Amino acid sequence: MAVTEFERVLARLPHALRDEVARYWEAYREAADKAGVTAPTGAALEQMVPVWACSEFVARSCIREPAALAALLADGSLAASDAPGARAARLDRLLADATDESRLGAALRRFRRREMVRIAWRDLAGLAGLEETLADLTDLAEVLVDAALERLHAWQCQRYGQPRDPDSQPQRLVVLGMGKLGGRELNFSSDIDLMFTYPRQGQTDGARPVSSEEFFRRLGQRLGKILAEPTAEGFVYRVDLRL
Repeated sequence: MAVTEFERVLARLPHALRDEVARYWEAYREAADKAGVTAPTGAALEQMVPVWACSEFVARSCIREPAALAALLADGSLAASDAPGARAARLDRLLADATDESRLGAALRRFRRREMVRIAWRDLAGLAGLEETLADLTDLAEVLVDAALERLHAWQCQRYGQPRDPDSQPQRLVVLGMGKLGGRELNFSSDIDLMFTYPRQGQTDGARPVSSEEFFRRLGQRLGKILAEPTAEGFVYRVDLRL
């Protein structure tokens, strides 16, 4: 019987890891066939096998969404560092159709999973150093929080109006990243420590005005929920507000 390309690559792993990776491969091939996706070959396969051996998360994410891995390979995202602003631009495109909190939450979770696969793959394949990996993980958290806050703020303004200070200047919720997020040292399993504040007292300018304190209290609650609530898509981040 001819030895397949996958079997040749698999044979380079320690024996203890081969059976598990082979099971991942069978599940992935089945999912890829159903999705009409071509399985990786060549250099991509050479990287994939040891990455899967090191990360159950990456393997299971690829099985869950084989089309996402195909897209990462096709657009070169796994091979190159991100240009400044590229991640935020990708997220903005994905959120174009997120017209309510349910769709927003699902899109944020899918985006995080895709980006975590990209970051972990580059780390485990030796394509990115520790400094880049920590920076990417921190930047990912920042763009996800920013995107969620931007949309939640806009939707809440539709109900209550724009919060303004006594001089009629518009106000925004200020989200402070503490701990590892604030130090730009986020790792793969980190929760995010957040603190919420706002500039000045005031009220909203809508037909049903509320105080700035009430507006931002509700906004902070909605932000924490959309990030941390477990769903069928998982969660975005565990959020710690106790600081």
